[in-house]
This record gives sequence, C-alpha cells and structure tokens, in this order.
Amino acid sequence: MSNDAPPANRIAVNGSGTGQWTAARLSAKRAFAFLGTPQWTPSRVTQAISPVFVGDIGFAALNGQTTSAILKTADGRWKVVANLTGQVLALGFSSDRVGAVITEQQGEMNAGSTSVPITYRILQTKDGGASWRVVWQLRTRAVDGVDPETPSIAMFGTVGYATVHGELLRTSDAGSTWSKVPLAQTVFDAAATSPTDLWLSEAAPRSGASAGSPSPVDLVHSTDGGKTFRTLVRTPAMLPWEANVAVSASGTGVWLVKDAGSWETRVWWTTDAGRSWQTVVPPAYQGRVAQSVPVISGDTAYIGLCPYAAPFPGGVTSFDLRTGKVSTLAVIPSWYAVALAHAPNGTWYAAPSSSQPTGLYQSAAGFTDWRRVAPVSPPDVQVVADPALGSSATPALVGVDQDGFQGAVEVSADGGASWRVMARLPGQLPIAVAAGPGKSLVVASVHALPNGDVKLHLWVSRDGGSHWRDLGAGSLPDGLTQDLTPGACAVALSMRQGTYTLAIGAYPQNVVLTSSDGLHWQVRSSTPNAAVLSQPVFDQGALWWLEEQVSRPGSKKGNQSVPPLERPILVDEAGAKPKQLLLPEGYDALAMAWSGKNGWVFCTSAAQMDPAKRLTLWVTHDGGSTWTSRDLVTPPGAVRPEQIQSLSMVGGAFGALLTDCGLLVTRDGGWVWRYAGT
Repeated sequence: MSNDAPPANRIAVNGSGTGQWTAARLSAKRAFAFLGTPQWTPSRVTQAISPVFVGDIGFAALNGQTTSAILKTADGRWKVVANLTGQVLALGFSSDRVGAVITEQQGEMNAGSTSVPITYRILQTKDGGASWRVVWQLRTRAVDGVDPETPSIAMFGTVGYATVHGELLRTSDAGSTWSKVPLAQTVFDAAATSPTDLWLSEAAPRSGASAGSPSPVDLVHSTDGGKTFRTLVRTPAMLPWEANVAVSASGTGVWLVKDAGSWETRVWWTTDAGRSWQTVVPPAYQGRVAQSVPVISGDTAYIGLCPYAAPFPGGVTSFDLRTGKVSTLAVIPSWYAVALAHAPNGTWYAAPSSSQPTGLYQSAAGFTDWRRVAPVSPPDVQVVADPALGSSATPALVGVDQDGFQGAVEVSADGGASWRVMARLPGQLPIAVAAGPGKSLVVASVHALPNGDVKLHLWVSRDGGSHWRDLGAGSLPDGLTQDLTPGACAVALSMRQGTYTLAIGAYPQNVVLTSSDGLHWQVRSSTPNAAVLSQPVFDQGALWWLEEQVSRPGSKKGNQSVPPLERPILVDEAGAKPKQLLLPEGYDALAMAWSGKNGWVFCTSAAQMDPAKRLTLWVTHDGGSTWTSRDLVTPPGAVRPEQIQSLSMVGGAFGALLTDCGLLVTRDGGWVWRYAGT
C-alpha cells in the first residue's frame, strides 16, 4: 500500500500484494484474508419471509442485502438448508419435497439513469429446499416510488399460481414450467384457496402511486383456474398504495386497499365466500392496518401492524370479521412491517422488517410474548475470548445477544461453530460482556421502563456461567445523558479487584463509571464527544479509547467541498497523563483489541467513503511504539463484512471478530480469518 502521510510514532508501513491464501504467503505479502462461508446472523438479516407449512414441515426465508437463506423445520428448530442469490419475495410448497420461491435481484444504477435494473426469478426445488434451479426469469427496470404489488406464490399438487411484477403465472407441472395468464390489468395481490379457486386484486396498467395515474381497483374471482374472472368489488379511482387480499378455505375473506392520494384505507370483508361484502373506512392513520397481508384464522383476520399514528409502532392487530371490531393485540416499537403465519399446531410466527437486527419470531403465549427462533447464533452484540474457560490457544467465546424482547448470554467451546445459552435476561437488553478473574463473568444490560427511564443492571457469574445473579437496578449518576440502548453507544466492561468499570462511548460525552457493588455508580472521568463515536477497550487494568482526530480540516476548491482528513488515535488512560498513539491519516477506525503488548486496530481506508475502500489491520507487538499494516486481500467468493460489532484477542495469536456477516476467528495472529464453523 502507499502512504503519503509521514508515519507517526515510528509506524512501520509495509507493501501489500496478493498471493495464495495461506498464512505464509499472506505474511510475505503483508496482507490478511477472510475465508469461509458466513453464517446467517441477526445483524445480517434485513427482512424475514413468513413460513408456509406442509403438515408439520415448515419453510421460511431470511433476506440479506444481496443473498437469502432458505429455512426448514420439522421439530420446531429452524435450520438453514440453502443459500440463494437475491432476496426471496415469496415461497410456496405443495409437499415436503416440492416447492418454489420468487426472488428479486437488483443491479447497479447507471449514471444519469432514474431506474434500477432488476431481475425476478422463480426457482424450483424437488428435494425439500436443499437445491434449487431457475425455471422462470424476467429482467426489467424499477423506478423510484411506491410499488403496490405484493408477490405471492401458492402450490396445490401439480397446479400452482404466482404473481410477480404485475403478472399472473400458472404452472401445471409442480413448478417446472410457468406460463403467463392473459389479463388486461396489473395484478397487485392474489389469494388461491384451491387449484381452481383464485382471487385477484388488480387495476389498470401503470396505475398506482409510482405512476401517478388514478384508477379503480378491482377484486375479481375465478372458479376455473384463471380462465374466466368475475368482478366482486370495485373501488373509486385512486392511487393504490396497497391492495392486499386474504381468503380462507371456509369462505371468510378480507380485502385492504390503501389510497396514496387521500391516505385512506378501505376495508371490505366477507363471511360467505364473496356473495356479500361489508365495508368501512377506518379513521385517519388506522389505515396503517393495510401495511401487511392479513392472515385469517376462523372469523378473525390478523394483521402485522398496529393501527397507531406516527411514528407507527409495529405489532399485531386483529379484525373480527363478524363484528368489524379492530383490536390492538401487541405493540412492538422496532417492528414497522410484519408478515404473520399460523402453523397447523396453533403457533404464530412473525417475520418483521425492523430497525433492529431481525429474523423469524415465534409467539410462545398469545401475541405479546415473542422469541426469535432464526437465526439464533452467533451473538449479535459483543463477543469476548476467555482463556480461563479454555486455554490461551483455544479460549472459550462468551457473547451477548438481544432480540428486542430479551437478552441472552451464550458460550462457545469450539471457536464459534456452535453456541449454548447460559442465561436469559427477560426484558433486558445486554450492552457489554467481560471476563473477570478465574471463571468470573459479568454482563451489563439495560432495562427500559414505561416512563422512559433506563436502568442499568449487572449480571455476575463466579463459576463460568453455570449460575448467574442479577445485582439489581443500578443508580446512575445524576446528569448522565447518554443513550445506553444497544446500537446507540460503544461500551466496554471490566471486573477487577472488586471493582466494576464501565466505559461508555456516546454522545454528548465519553464517560467512565466505576462501582464496587454494581448498584451505585460514580463518574471516574468524562470527556466531551461531539464527533465520531469513540470505542473503549479494556486490557486488564488499562483502558484504551479508539477515536478519530482531524488532521486536516475541510476546505473548498472552486465549487467543490473537500471533506476533512482524519486519522485514528488511540488513547491509553493509564497513569496521570493519557498516552496518545496516532495511525496514518486517511483511515476510518472500526475496531480495536489489546492483550498486553499486542494490539490490533481495524481500519478502512478512504475516510471520504470511497466505494472501493479497503480494510487494513494495524498490528503492534510493542505496546504501540511501532505498527505494521496488513491490507485485506479478497479471494474469489470471499465475503467481506460491512460492519464490525466487536473485536477480542488473547495473547498475540487468537482473535474473534464479530461482524454483520457472522463471527470470524483467527489462530495465527490475524493473517487468516475464517468464518466460524467453516
């Protein structure tokens, strides 16, 4: 690599290159590599697809930014059985072996273009989801705006129906081939209850909020497999935002149509297979019930979003088709669009989009108690390596996880390949974990009270995680304004010589708190922080802060603004006067770990957010006096993480790097990092 800035603190900068993916070759080329296949972690999941069931066998999907995973269960435990390119939009199965999915894959927008190239595919499986082949494909372009179309797929033996990009498709050979059903209008949604019984929500071509062209929306019904249709309901002309339909085999049904022009939602429902319909226009903002496709159970439709005003907290709403009564069953603030599913055994599942790490959830009791059932590992908040629960060469990994409802403390004895839950923290969200003397472990968690107050808890184990004790709700110093919720701060925890220390990197200040009992906390130090989020790391008695320092202020050259140039700075708080170490400018700091004289710092080059930015690992073996750089090389097929949650090391050889793509482990000092389990 090149470095235009003069090195500080005798930083040694070596050249980088490519080569075979072995530690020896990488060492010679001053590079490091990520190898293996990443696991599906909550941080990787952007959306889940609600499950479908064939008897006791269930199938679902998890979506990432560009790839997706197919899930399968036969015993209540969901497992990944296949990885697909693109995002799954809908799935359906006719047996425990034969099924199909619709996927979407977006390309890159060309300069000056107003549309994004997009490819829709239907893939078929004949072995229960283990392998898939493309059987239908459509390349088109998507424009900015609201798309009212809800892709769907339903399978009945050899017959199946799919709706994608406004088209209705039909198969008569169990999904091996698909043909377009000729229709004069654009299909928004479909519900099939048998091989011949089909309900469509449709409107004139190019109508909807994106096109800006008002049009009536029709609910039509076919009893001959799509050969002929009869119009049941027609709306006034509108700009349809959503037009979702759900019909049960017993003849109850609901149709939800939302107008982007007036923001009104019209609801039609039937209890006699469509012979008669009732309708209502809910009050303002209750129209948000049209966000998700209803799921009908008996005479009640369940919808995965609560009818609340802004900021629209998610949850579960019921709509009684006999009385027309709408009831809010649960409110979950981080859910903003939820697809529901009802298993044959009575279990409810929720697949939410979320501002927090998301996945597939199961309701254990009613609709208020939810538990994430996929993905379940590795932890998504923080992981530390603990040699006391293993060895220096093979330390145990201890991590904390949160799913929006409860926290968990997990341990792995095989380098992150498998995890065991040691403790659950109902109603609390963990923010940090630390290993103490011997087999001691401590976890810091927060509990948000209904009045908005946040209480800090410490959970302590003295026997390696077999038994845990909650020390109680801590009393934080007056005036502490930091947001302690996960994701809003960077936290490090330490337990040494009877003292608990908590370092919090947050806005508007970085704070170090100490306590002798885990209940009463005092401020040891406080420094203003109005820029980049500082990251603290404990190394036995030392506390390091990873920050960024502006080495060249921003400027203007002509009509263009030149952003400021920054460099990572490490601050050691030990002693009366903090020691500062500088790395070369032009890097964004990501994560740091220390173990005695050994230290690692992950950075990404090009602080101006260059799309081609590289990861660089800076290594020191003398406490920071000299540093060596290693640039990331990308072997074919390797997956590079976009976000780093935590970094932990033992000695100078073992390290655990928790990322949005899963956990990476190194055993050779950071030359080769492999995704756990590969």
